[in-house]
Amino acid sequence: MVFDELKQSAREIEFLADPTAGQIKVGCAESFMAGLLPAIIEELSRTYPKITVYADYAEHATTEFRELRDRAPR
Repeated sequence: MVFDELKQSAREIEFLADPTAGQIKVGCAESFMAGLLPAIIEELSRTYPKITVYADYAEHATTEFRELRDRAPR
């Protein structure tokens, strides 16, 4: 957990240096992941090419969304 906090702190410092770069973690249902999400990521990537998007299928929304929110490693 300490190492995760250190990594997150380093990312936040990088963000301050370049606000057009960073990471986005998305958890969503399979239907959204197969439908609308790819178009959103494509447009976001064109506008902000230095952003990395991580998409995760959330079968059990409450547990997995909590893990994403808490930046729990997978």
